[in-house]
Amino acid sequence: MMKRQTLGVALLLLCITGASAHADETRRLRVAVAPVAAINVDWEQAEVHADALRQALRRVLAVDVVTREEMQAALGAPVPDSCMNQPDCIRALGAALSAQEVLFVAIVQIGRRTQVNVTWADTDSAQTETRAPIRLDSGADMGATFEREATRLLPRAAPTSDERSANSPPAVTTRGTPAASAPNGDAPMPPSQDSGTASSGRRVTTGVWIAGGVSALGLIGGTIFGLQALSTEGDLEDMRDRGDCGMPPCPVDPGRRDDLARQRDLADLMFATAVVAGVTAGILYWRSGSGDTAVQITVAPSQAGIQVVGRF
Repeated sequence: MMKRQTLGVALLLLCITGASAHADETRRLRVAVAPVAAINVDWEQAEVHADALRQALRRVLAVDVVTREEMQAALGAPVPDSCMNQPDCIRALGAALSAQEVLFVAIVQIGRRTQVNVTWADTDSAQTETRAPIRLDSGADMGATFEREATRLLPRAAPTSDERSANSPPAVTTRGTPAASAPNGDAPMPPSQDSGTASSGRRVTTGVWIAGGVSALGLIGGTIFGLQALSTEGDLEDMRDRGDCGMPPCPVDPGRRDDLARQRDLADLMFATAVVAGVTAGILYWRSGSGDTAVQITVAPSQAGIQVVGRF
């Protein structure tokens, strides 16, 4: 009798465990990564970045990610960029892909850097949020970068069991905080610094080059128009002093007088532009040592589709 009761309890526990595991599986978050824009890159390259992001999400988070093949079979065409701004489109996309969340992805090539702009959307409420852009320098490990950003992109998703084990805190000792060991185990390694703040030296950024170029063009233009104004003014004085009209001083030609005024105004405008641009270049150069002042292009949803915003 006791053995039968024990066997019954074991079977009951097994059924409960199986049902719980099945419930967890059914509650697993399903996510779609939808590329919507490719700026300065071809569309296939944008798809490559989207595939790398999908794989990184699968490795780091306990999510079910819609594959590129599943999206093509369900939709038949790329997702339009205007979908980010249309609640009905977001809900329809979620229903077609059976996805609870969508990451709209725009790939932007800026010189040797690739910037990935991500807009998160909840397919039930159609709520959207623009995430901070992900920057990939030339030669950067795309998969490793996306893995580091996975939790920030999908904060609702739980990490995988392997990721939880890797991020578990070290055991606390009774004599302070243990130092990280070097790869060969010989000596402790100093704490690492964030790569974004490791370098604080000033540098000539793209914004400095642009502002400096505008300043130089302003100086050249101001000099040219200034010399033209001096030449025109000299001609008018000669005409007046020569007495070509027979009785000096002669009246000044209204057309030449207008030319003189226009040349003076243009010279003043060019010199003012040169001063403003030169000051801007100096400020950008000074600030380059305290943060990232490189060119940044952000792609975000707007009423007309996507909005591309540049900042120096």
